[in-house]
Parts: sequence; C-alpha cells; structure tokens
Amino acid sequence: MKRISAVMLLFLGVLLFSCEKNNTDPSPVLQVKMQAINKSSTTLKSANLATPLLNWDVCTMNVSHIEFKAEGKETENAQNSYEVSYEWKGSKVVDLFDASSVIGDIVLDPGIYDEIELEIEAAKSQNATVPVFYLAGTYTDAQGIVIPIEITMNEDFKFEVEKEGTTFEGISDYSALVTLNLALLISGVSESDLGAATLTDDKLIVNTTSNPDIYLKIKSKISSCGDVEYDHHGDDDDNDDDDDD
Repeated sequence: MKRISAVMLLFLGVLLFSCEKNNTDPSPVLQVKMQAINKSSTTLKSANLATPLLNWDVCTMNVSHIEFKAEGKETENAQNSYEVSYEWKGSKVVDLFDASSVIGDIVLDPGIYDEIELEIEAAKSQNATVPVFYLAGTYTDAQGIVIPIEITMNEDFKFEVEKEGTTFEGISDYSALVTLNLALLISGVSESDLGAATLTDDKLIVNTTSNPDIYLKIKSKISSCGDVEYDHHGDDDDNDDDDDD
C-alpha cells in the first residue's frame, strides 16, 4: 500500500507541475484602447476671436469590430513570413474622452509580428437610439456668440491605423492606443460653413438631413484622422514599440 501511495503521489506531482507550467505561459494579448484628442480647436479661429472656435464635451463611437493584421514569423531569424489576422468583435460604445476606456483584448499566437495594421469598424447598434459616432460641444462664432453643436453619424464606417517600424516579439502583452484627431476631423469645414449653417432650436445640428454639406465634409475626413501608439507591457524603456526615425 505504501508503494502504491508513493506512485500516486509522484503522478499527481508531475500533473500539478505540468498544469502550473502551462498556466505561466499564456498567449500574448494586445489590449486596444481608443481616445479622441484636441478637445479644443483653434484651427478655424478668426483673428478677432479670443477663445477657441470649437470646444468638445462629448465624443462616443460604437466600435463593432477590430482586426489585427500583420506579417508573422515563428522566430526572429526565420526566413519565411506569413500573413496573420486576429480580431475582436463587439459592439461597444466607447467614451473617447475617458482615458481609462478599453475596447477589448486581441489574443495573439506566440511569434514575431511586423507590418502591423489595425482596422477599426464602427457600425449601427441594435439599439436604434445609439449613434455610430457622436460629437457634441460648443461653437463660438465670429461675434463671440457661443452656440451648442452636435454632430451625429449613423452610417457604418471603418478606418485603418498603422505605425512604421513597429514589431511585436509576440511573447509579452502590449497595448494599442488608437487616437482620433478632432482637429483633423473638422479641418475640411470652414468658419463660413459654420456661420452659414441652419440652426435648430438655437443649436447647430449636423447629420445627413441637417446641414448635410458640413456632414459630408466631416465624413470624408474620418478615415484619415486616426493614429496609433503601442506600449510594450513590462518594458520601462518602450524600446520595442516602434522605430520611426
């Protein structure tokens, strides 16, 4: 009986060691965040205006899908590379002014990744009251009058962000911060466009039916005003993130 007990204890010990080893070697994860930048814009500021022309208070996006695309290889010295694609599916309404907002995690297979692109898709929610993209704040006109402004998009759209020189070693975790530059988003709209806009209940509303000319100018910019920064978790120097120079 003692010999059988010893064998069983040895078997259980090997099994426990194997499980602990597997649990300490998880697949790497890319945590995706998203924020809007330039809450105050002076891009369209008149010479006689003392305050920013546009100030934004609310910015949300209903993110429906994120796709991670890259060239992968098993080791640093491997000769052959292959195309990979991993994805996260939502949807999730993201507050783009909340610095702590996380969209989701993309689980990657271990390996080396470069030529990395993230494709972000925003789509209509099952809840019809939730806009695909919503931006609200105030517009200060040439006379210094402050007018509430709301921009609502209820059309599906997507955009890609990439950063040259980015490489993941595919062992530890990373985070990706996707930024939406609001100054670039509005850069196609002139002060005369806003000054001539139709107001609804003293509010400047922009969508497909209200001030559609302004809407189309903003819509044309949304695919080109994104950027991304990567952070290598556990690396204080962040030397592995990217080499743009």
